[in-house]
Amino acid sequence: MQATNFCPKNLVILKLNWSDSVDEHWGGWTQLKVATRLKVLDLSDCRMLKETPELSAFLFLEKLILKGCAMLTKLSDSIGMLKYLDELDISCTSIIELPNNIVNLMSLKVLKIDYSCMQKLPDSIGMMEKLEEIYGEGCRQLEVIPSDIMGLPSLQILKLTGTCVEIVPELPQGLVATRLKVLDLSDCRMLKETSELSALLSLEKLILTGCEMLTKLSDSIGMLKYLVELDISYTSIAKLPNSIVNLKSLKVLKIDHSCIQKLPDAIGIMEKLEEIYGVGCRQLKMIHGDIVRLPSLQITELTETCLENVPKLLQSLVATRLKVLDLSYCRMLKETFELSAFLSLEKLILKGCEMLTKLSDSIGMLKYLVKLDVSCTSIIELPNSIVHLKSLNVLKIDHSCMQKLPDAIGMMEKLKKIYGEGCRQLEMIPSDIVKLPSLRILKLTETRVENVPMLPHSLVSLCLSSTVSIKDLEISNLVNLRNLELCFPVTYTIRPVIPKSDLDMSSPYCKLELSIITSRSSYLGCFRYLEELQLENCDNLRCVGQLPSDLRIFTVSNCRFLEVVDLSNLSNLKNLTDLKVWDCLRLVEIRGLDRLESLESLYIERCSPFLRIPDLSIWKELKEWDVDALATDLARGKQVARSDDLPL
Repeated sequence: MQATNFCPKNLVILKLNWSDSVDEHWGGWTQLKVATRLKVLDLSDCRMLKETPELSAFLFLEKLILKGCAMLTKLSDSIGMLKYLDELDISCTSIIELPNNIVNLMSLKVLKIDYSCMQKLPDSIGMMEKLEEIYGEGCRQLEVIPSDIMGLPSLQILKLTGTCVEIVPELPQGLVATRLKVLDLSDCRMLKETSELSALLSLEKLILTGCEMLTKLSDSIGMLKYLVELDISYTSIAKLPNSIVNLKSLKVLKIDHSCIQKLPDAIGIMEKLEEIYGVGCRQLKMIHGDIVRLPSLQITELTETCLENVPKLLQSLVATRLKVLDLSYCRMLKETFELSAFLSLEKLILKGCEMLTKLSDSIGMLKYLVKLDVSCTSIIELPNSIVHLKSLNVLKIDHSCMQKLPDAIGMMEKLKKIYGEGCRQLEMIPSDIVKLPSLRILKLTETRVENVPMLPHSLVSLCLSSTVSIKDLEISNLVNLRNLELCFPVTYTIRPVIPKSDLDMSSPYCKLELSIITSRSSYLGCFRYLEELQLENCDNLRCVGQLPSDLRIFTVSNCRFLEVVDLSNLSNLKNLTDLKVWDCLRLVEIRGLDRLESLESLYIERCSPFLRIPDLSIWKELKEWDVDALATDLARGKQVARSDDLPL
């Protein structure tokens, strides 16, 4: 950077960030002294700067940004003269200690020292009466918080996360309570105790997550009447103090992966508590029945715990406002008890509760339930009352012991998605399923289903696989189908789709996968709007023709008896860009291949030696190919013809 003719007398904002030419010897400092009205000096990421110059010329400076000056080891003592400075950022620098006269910055509101080499804060920091926010994330050499800091009259946010602080200092005697609202000491792995908290009467958030050596909270926490969020996740705290129930403003309680063994007995009096998160509390074995008295509770996530039951609601109590109850992977949970109290419940997640064998009949009363997940449970059958869940959108039974779906499932008018992958004991799909007006996704794989009934025409995605024989599959009404995956052990009859010319089929991406189809493949053309088609392991397939006219990607593999692929109906539409064929040992003809002008990728390998393809030069858009020599006259004795950029 040239300093010549640089005379910024009226300069107010100067940003020289990411300049490697700016260091303590930079020639521009002399000319810059005339900028007496400068308010913002941003030197962030000037990596060669080791020391700040004399700052006394900039008496009106309001913001000094030195973030990312990795070689900066000290600030000029003249910084104490900047009586209007309200923000100082020395994050990601090598500064070990702030000059003592920094306490003279009576206008300073924001101090940022994140990821610096700071070892201590000024002892007399309490003199900075307007300081509102201190950020010291990742200051791993910072071990002590001066007790004077709690006397800062304007301090509202104190974040010293990832430091080596061992104790939260107490407010010096004789001082009134601070205005501190956020105290975040997360990941302070050396923190052992929180000391007296009663002075922090304005505190709204206390974040102690990741303080692994912290074993207890001070009983004085019960005096924090404005506390809204308490997070003691990933700590060694085994018990919450009884006084915690006095936190009348608490809305969020996080104890994830802590050593908590039980929740407070009188937790029900915390009238504003809305969310409880206890993921991975492996020592938590019991929820006290008082929890269902919480009038504002909306979310309860107690996954991967050792809970054995869901507490019953006392008869005299009204229904709760709970919206989400997540008890997934509570491997000791055996029953759900009465659920009628949770009339506002929208999501009930019981995934991975391996010992859970049944749901309470009262589940049918949850008229607002949108999602039910009983995947990986031992539930054999859903209660009949489940058909009264008029708001249910999503039903998940993956890898459960489910043997059948409810007979009257067609009553669930808003059900959109059924996921039952790996349901090895499922033997029946009720004929009533065709009555579901909103069903779009049906995935039932690895089942023992022998008869597939007529399915609802609203289906967009269908995935069915069974370990037993299917004789008849009716899909003539599935006019909206975009994705079809079928896998059965023997040949079955597929009744073709009847296309409707006036149907709006504008979905942007469609895919069809068939693991086995009959020798007659003409019905494939009826899926007019499919864009990707994969035919794999179709042992009964002899000829492929009348393909979907919008097809872009076509893959055929391991169809051992396939002899002809007819692409003639695609030639004029010029949509097919990707063709892959391999392990089709009897394939002798691909019709219409020479007219696919938009072809970009061609892969043909391990097919019949009698298969011939045109000269590769006719495809102007072809970018990558890999073709067996036996399949092309162009190769003329070479083992293989391939594009340089196609990976093997």
